[in-house]
Amino acid sequence: MRQNQLTHLFSSLCLSLALLSTGCESQQTGGEGNLKFAYPNDDNVADFNKAVAVGAKLELRVTDVTGAKVEIVEATSDNSQALAVVNKLADKFEIEAKSEGNAKLTVKVRKANGTEVSDFINMRALKAEILQLSHTCTTGKDGVYLTNSTIALPYDLTRKDGQATIGYGYHPLTISPAGALTLNTVEKTQWAYSYKTAALPGDVSLTSQLDPTQTWSLRLVEEAAIDGAKIELSLPGATAAVGQKHWLLVRPLVATAPLCQPNTTYTVQATSADVCTVIAASQAATNTAKLLNPAKGATAEGFTWLELQGKKAGSCTFTVTWPKAAGGKGYTAQLQVEVK
Repeated sequence: MRQNQLTHLFSSLCLSLALLSTGCESQQTGGEGNLKFAYPNDDNVADFNKAVAVGAKLELRVTDVTGAKVEIVEATSDNSQALAVVNKLADKFEIEAKSEGNAKLTVKVRKANGTEVSDFINMRALKAEILQLSHTCTTGKDGVYLTNSTIALPYDLTRKDGQATIGYGYHPLTISPAGALTLNTVEKTQWAYSYKTAALPGDVSLTSQLDPTQTWSLRLVEEAAIDGAKIELSLPGATAAVGQKHWLLVRPLVATAPLCQPNTTYTVQATSADVCTVIAASQAATNTAKLLNPAKGATAEGFTWLELQGKKAGSCTFTVTWPKAAGGKGYTAQLQVEVK
């Protein structure tokens, strides 16, 4: 997934929503016209024939041509040295790119009425040549994250000509120190690497094994290091409209640097109740499907997304407090948005 400035602004929300959805799919009808094949992807979705990166896996979903569910009876490859079928379950099968090459993947399925049909697709495997890693709150190569937290770092694997290589489970990065980040090897996410950060603060580097001159840095901090905040997602014209609800992200800062994926404990307090209401609307880390909407001043946990509703024209003032910030003394940000 390629990150632009708008993506960075919305990244805190998108990271949570991404856990609830498989995203877009690339689809193609098989060579015999009997079945459809699909896989989740966000790189040039219309192009099904993207190469699987050598070392990566890819899970494909199969339906009949009408989209009805089927059960896979058998899945085979005519060139397992390049692309091997390594698993099948219900209506999905998983392939692994072993080396560069092409393969014909043949699938036999059983339809709901008991009849069996077969179909095939041709796929290829290529070595990835370039790895591009991104932070979700800054366009630079340095990012600040919380200790003892689950984080996601978006990435792209491509050829030198810009051609995307796809799949999951291929991690050509060297982490130093090795114990600072633990890679989640269970998730089948193609757009980001998921890590658990270490319990202790410190600096971490990730160096590309495809190009050792490319290194990204992470600074791991505790909530006690938070010492500032800013409204990062500006409302249209930096104002809110009377009678409308708006979402905004209040980003905690650490020595002026933005804190990426700030899964923190905080409280929100509107101080101009006649002008606006401001409540937390954060994705809970323990339940990404449930939005927290605590009463005014209640404690919330998660990313610092707020819901602001203008009541009348004026200055909407509110505070966001992180009780564990500033070395445990707590930090309160005094914030303001104009309502017109």
